[in-house]
Amino acid sequence: MDLSARLRLIERMRQGTGAEGRPLFLTLQDVNPARRVPSVTPIKRVGPYSSYRELCQTQHDLLAEDFRRAVSEQINEIRANPKLLSSSAHYEVKAERVLLTQNYGRSGRHQIGVKMYFDPKKYGHVRWDEDKRFLTGNLVFLSRNGMNTFDVGVVHDSSPHHLRKGCVVIKMISGVNSDEKYFRMLDQSEFVGKTYHLVESAAFYFPYLHVTNALRENRFQSLFTDEIVRGQTSQPPAYLSHVSSGWRIAHLRADVVRGLNKSQAAAFESVLQRRVALVQGPPGTGKTYLGCKIAEYFVSLKGTNPNVFRGPILVVTTTNHAVHEFLSRCLLFTNKLIHGYSDKHGRSQYGELQETYDESSQHEKTDIMREADILAMTTTRAAYMRSTLDLLGINIVIVEEAAEALEAFVLASIPKNVQHLIQIGDHKQLQPSCSHHALAGSHNLDLSLFERLINNGLECPMLNEQRRMRPSIKKLVANIYPSLTNHPSTAGRPPVKGVDLKTPVFFINKAEPETREGTGYCHAQEAEMAAELGAYLLQQGYDADKITILTTYRKQLGLVLKHLRHIGGDAKTIRATCVDNFQGEENEIIILSLVRSNSSGCIGFLEKENRACVALSRARTGFFMLGNLTCLAASGSASWRHVSEVLAKARRVGPALPLVCPHGLRFSALSAADVREAKEGCALCRLAAALAEAERFTETVAAELDTVKMELAALTGDAANEELTPEERLEALAKKAARLNTKKRLERELRVREAEEKALREQCGEAEVLFKQGKVDLATETLESLQKKLSKSGVAFEMSSLMKRLVLT
Repeated sequence: MDLSARLRLIERMRQGTGAEGRPLFLTLQDVNPARRVPSVTPIKRVGPYSSYRELCQTQHDLLAEDFRRAVSEQINEIRANPKLLSSSAHYEVKAERVLLTQNYGRSGRHQIGVKMYFDPKKYGHVRWDEDKRFLTGNLVFLSRNGMNTFDVGVVHDSSPHHLRKGCVVIKMISGVNSDEKYFRMLDQSEFVGKTYHLVESAAFYFPYLHVTNALRENRFQSLFTDEIVRGQTSQPPAYLSHVSSGWRIAHLRADVVRGLNKSQAAAFESVLQRRVALVQGPPGTGKTYLGCKIAEYFVSLKGTNPNVFRGPILVVTTTNHAVHEFLSRCLLFTNKLIHGYSDKHGRSQYGELQETYDESSQHEKTDIMREADILAMTTTRAAYMRSTLDLLGINIVIVEEAAEALEAFVLASIPKNVQHLIQIGDHKQLQPSCSHHALAGSHNLDLSLFERLINNGLECPMLNEQRRMRPSIKKLVANIYPSLTNHPSTAGRPPVKGVDLKTPVFFINKAEPETREGTGYCHAQEAEMAAELGAYLLQQGYDADKITILTTYRKQLGLVLKHLRHIGGDAKTIRATCVDNFQGEENEIIILSLVRSNSSGCIGFLEKENRACVALSRARTGFFMLGNLTCLAASGSASWRHVSEVLAKARRVGPALPLVCPHGLRFSALSAADVREAKEGCALCRLAAALAEAERFTETVAAELDTVKMELAALTGDAANEELTPEERLEALAKKAARLNTKKRLERELRVREAEEKALREQCGEAEVLFKQGKVDLATETLESLQKKLSKSGVAFEMSSLMKRLVLT
């Protein structure tokens, strides 16, 4: 460490803000606009560190400063514009009462926090199950003077059920204890009866706190010093000599390789030869599949070498969704699985060991974890559980989605005495996310350990056969992955129903300008059309879970969700999310709203190849993009210029998406209104819709009639029951008479409904035959004559007004 670096370290130690200082916590001094911003050392994109201590210190200081700067700017923006406190991003809460522990000990009951209430009507648009609001463990700031001063709390209980009723439990604190890491609580009763403006920390506090804690505690480790600190070529794992020979081991290895394609098998062999191993997996190439195969191999090795592999295999990822995906695949070869934080995933799907773990006390959990073959959790959870993980004797750590994780999070999640670190990811996709983007850009905080090791020359084999995207979609990322090939299963995928394209890949090119709102952007026409297109595809017979609407800005996401709610029905269940939240996921049909549209070619963070790569590689079968391709291509981005060239050559770009009804009537969808018209379809489509509605009406009336018949049977018994009083029998008879009248009315209505349904079904069948024969004019005449036939039979008078409109149109 050079002299200047030593002096900076001494200054940090003196101030108590570095890795040797206090746990991360935000005070009024931290959000003072006049505070002296500490000098922090950038992360090295390439080259060695002098020691593991310097590496951890750098990561700790940058992560802590990332949190402080992000929240400081958030608070000071509100101070400059107090009207923001009235927006639906914040809350006015009243502290109602102190919540106490239920058990009685020697010291009596203890305060848990304060139950606070807000007006839930103001937040009717919020999806409490999905939106990241009131995350457990996040900091909140309560103020009565526009955030000039504030008290600090931490979210203790915020179940969606309670949030929908406007209730949340906040633990009011003064800091974090330096030794035990628990919160120093204030007297909760001091807050009861008072009303506050409440602001949630935009940067999620829980991971910042526990990752910085782990870095403070473990800064002197010599873990993989050659590779991680010095950037040198990786050495073989220490256990290799114990498992490199023997017929059983060779046979097992051959079995695993036989289940892999050529590039996966090469990556598997590379992983076994290096104690710090990297594997790059472009979209759809089977990163998780390979990770699970590696895990399966090591689980088998544990059975043959119990003295070499004593602890569980630890798998860490960036999201609980990825944990679930990994463990679900591992069920094929073991039921000794534990999700370290399984509350959101159910207690039984991973097996009996998981159930036992979930139902055990904290003291018992450690012993149960030792029994697991695979222990999986997020990097945040692993940092939180570091002291426990250190006791388990873990030899092998597999980091899934490694290129998406901040280096600090990976370092904090690796227990002591690990022999083998395997990272699987793709640095060409999304980089790790930070809270303060300017700091990330200037100090390389968004550089993952995965990418830094690649920069330092560690070998990183790439998986090169993709099974996700149909070939025409894969072409959109060919400039990013020139050697990526298609598995045969990707060819011959079916077209998308309702879209008049054999290859359902299309860019709906629009020139309407974007709208800027604060620091974000939105595009009203795109949002409405994306929502309507999703609803249209539902009508074509696709399940909602096969369609995803992606956007590139949170403001745009809000507009899309608003339109989906307005459309109603199953459209409300279509998943809409930001591109950054869809890393590692895929779907059959993707609708992508790109938002940016201007004459200057300014597209902000869409210029980054990583973000373009993720946006373009999520779809399996159908991919529909909305945006201004001229603007995107003019930005100077090689990725969007490539997309423009590919789509223009294939004639898959234009102002209108070609749609078609099941009977061949074509529509040119320039706008959301055009999509709605296409949803109506041709005359036969409308007749089919009328028939479906008639069938629903018939089922409803029949079900109601069955209920009345059951009630009549019960009332008949009551009327004849001599054990009842005369008054009770008379009451039963009166009810029976009323039900008989209802029964007669329903029977009449059912006959009408059945006749109506029969007439519609017959006419629909006749018209379909004529359409298939190409006799469109004759089919239209047949449909127009339907009303006359229905009128003669008396059915028309019972038809709903909606059905009349559909049939007569």
